[in-house]
Amino acid sequence: MKNVIVILFAAAMLALAGCGTSEPEPTETPIPPTNTPPPTDTPPPPTDTPAPEIVGNPERGRALFENGGSHEDYKPRYACMNCHTLDGSEDNGPTLQGISMRAGETVSGLTAAEYVRQSIMEPRAYLVDGFSAMGSINSLILSEEEVDDLVAFLLTQ
Repeated sequence: MKNVIVILFAAAMLALAGCGTSEPEPTETPIPPTNTPPPTDTPPPPTDTPAPEIVGNPERGRALFENGGSHEDYKPRYACMNCHTLDGSEDNGPTLQGISMRAGETVSGLTAAEYVRQSIMEPRAYLVDGFSAMGSINSLILSEEEVDDLVAFLLTQ
């Protein structure tokens, strides 16, 4: 019986020695692709739209604002400064101080340049509370170039 125990013990030792101490190799599980981009340390580029190009000459626009246009029917009494100021006072009409900052937000869908142009050509289109509209003499006597110049000047205010 002693021999049987020795044989069983030896068989058990051989069985254990055959298993070894190494573990089975893991199999790789594929990772499904995702649509999420990897994180980056750099912020995305800005998406602001560039400012519209000013096509007029602001210096000539200032002269128009102060003295009126060059057309023979454009009398000095039609100069913009007879009814508008640039210093914030509203003695004779609405001030145009800061017009470049607020014009683009005044009428939904219009840029600052579009709003200023329309206000020059169609003064009754958008009225400032508390003021009446002047006549639309500008649309009759200002040339396209003069309107461009006046818009360019006002967008510097």
